[in-house]
Parts: sequence; structure tokens; C-alpha cells
Amino acid sequence: MLVEDPRESVCSGSPLGAILLQMKAWDEHLYRHARLTARLAVRAGETLQLSREDRFYLITGALLHDVGKIFWPKEMSFKPRLTAADLEWVRDHPENGYRHVQARWPGVPGATLDIIRQHHERPDGSGYPLGLTGRQIHPLATVVGAIEAYAAMTEARAYRQHRLSPPEALRELLQGGHPARLVDLIQNWV
Repeated sequence: MLVEDPRESVCSGSPLGAILLQMKAWDEHLYRHARLTARLAVRAGETLQLSREDRFYLITGALLHDVGKIFWPKEMSFKPRLTAADLEWVRDHPENGYRHVQARWPGVPGATLDIIRQHHERPDGSGYPLGLTGRQIHPLATVVGAIEAYAAMTEARAYRQHRLSPPEALRELLQGGHPARLVDLIQNWV
């Protein structure tokens, strides 16, 4: 069953809205990145001609994909270089986000949870946190993984001297194991 539109949820004090407010309170940049990723997810859903239900899962997963970062030490968002200990926090954020949303949003769609947990998995098994391969990864998680990586590479970040240009980001996506069909889809928007 389809639940209400995510934009209405944010305004209605729903669990989705409450979680997004937590993200915004923790770090404004985290919230802006979530919104940018969701806007790209809207375009992806339209381009891929997904059903209304799948578009909802895609957009809510895109909004919440990085919610596990709210458990990071605050200073990690501003470090130019991450330590080995910091990288453990990074690798844990999909699982932490999955658990947080599952606890805070009774009845959260399973596909939304899969997107949150699997957005850093890669078809070749090089991703995290579970090292899934190919068809083990939810197809919508693969979409969010590509669009959120593109968004992150084209945004200003403390650990990078400059934003990547769209062509540079697209090359990085391909080198990072994202499916070529998704990279082509993103390329058509930029």
C-alpha cells in the first residue's frame, strides 16, 4: 500500500519528517545533500518510468540514505582527512541509518530500508556494509547509490579542494563500479 507523498509527510509531523528534522539539526549540509539526492531521485524515477510506489521508495530512500551519519562525532563532517577510526564510522553509517529508521518509523517500507542499508553496495562486491553483489542489491539502492555519489562529488566538501565537474564526477562513477546505464542516465540530465 502506498503511503502519503514524502513532501506532505515532512509537513505533517510524520516519522519521515521527524527523522529529516533530526538530520537538519545535526548538520545543515547533511540535510541539503539529502534534499539534492531526493531531487535527483525524482528525475530518476520519472526517467526510469517507475511505478508510483517505487518512486515513493526511491525518494524516501534518497532522503534518508545518510541518516546514519547523525551518530558520527560532529567534527567528522569538517575534517580534511579521515583517520582509520573515522573510516569505521563511515562504513557503519548505512547499518546505523537502517536501524534508526526501522526503530523510528513503524511500518517503514522495506524497500526504503534496503536503500538506506545498501546505497554503498556495488555490483562487483566492493561496497559496504555487507559486500553484496549483483542481484543481491535492491535495484533502487543501486539507483540511489549512483545519484547520491554524483551529488556528493559535485558538492563542496571539507576533504576535497574543489567540487568535481559533471564530466569528472561521471568518470568517477564509472571507475567506482556504478552501472554504466545509470551513469548514462545521469549524464543525460547534466
